Amino acid sequence: MDSQKKIMNEPQAMWLIIITLMVINFIFYKFRIGGPDMLTLVGDLFPVISSLFAVGALIRITFYLKTWDLTKTAWLLLAFGIFCWFLGECSFAVTELALGRTPGVPSLADGFWLCGIFPIITALILFIYGYQRTGFLIGHTSKYIFVISAIAMLEIVLIARIGMPILYTPNLSVLEKVVSLVYPALDMVILMLVFFLVLITSVLGKGLLSKPWKFLVIGFALIAVADILYSFYNWLGAYSTGSYIDMMWNSGYLFIALSAFYQKDLMEKY
Repeated sequence: MDSQKKIMNEPQAMWLIIITLMVINFIFYKFRIGGPDMLTLVGDLFPVISSLFAVGALIRITFYLKTWDLTKTAWLLLAFGIFCWFLGECSFAVTELALGRTPGVPSLADGFWLCGIFPIITALILFIYGYQRTGFLIGHTSKYIFVISAIAMLEIVLIARIGMPILYTPNLSVLEKVVSLVYPALDMVILMLVFFLVLITSVLGKGLLSKPWKFLVIGFALIAVADILYSFYNWLGAYSTGSYIDMMWNSGYLFIALSAFYQKDLMEKY
């Protein structure tokens, strides 16, 4: 009974961690406690801590699954992708804190972040394929067409409002332009796939089955918006570590960790 109670309380404990870290994060960013140096330290370490939470939660799910099948492969790929993002956060932090300079675009951190996107996309495709292969009801096709259309329209707006000005900036190299724009484009692909998972699992109602994917959507949505804002403000030369954009990245990682806790809870019950 104690073990079961502990398992049931894990998502609640993760909620407490999310709220605590975000309140601390907000206090530092709002009141600039400790001055610029402390703000840089907090701004660099919080993404490392938050992404580490996500990596740990996803690896825990992977090792919980005993049979090496499609599902375990998908969770492993998702964990590996977030681990690459964790390495990107570490690289960014080391460059700022140890070397005393803010990484440009592209940087080693960008390499880690971009490398992580592809296993994440592959993992989400495997999740969707796994549901489809088992004959899981997917609901009305119109819902998926709506999601694809909405994401496509959002992508068009982003290209028109952010992408085109960056493309026509003469003082940016081709590589800088590509790296700045690839984040929003691939983030939209991730969002579309995660929304598909929510739609598939929501067929069975609003219970525990769809909850992990809903929080995964929230996590990736926060990261996607942060990536878009970062590309825009970095192009303007207005981005600096310790901004509210960083809070979106941090909370995104933590919501991804929360989704893994709910998935563990789901596996324990079914």
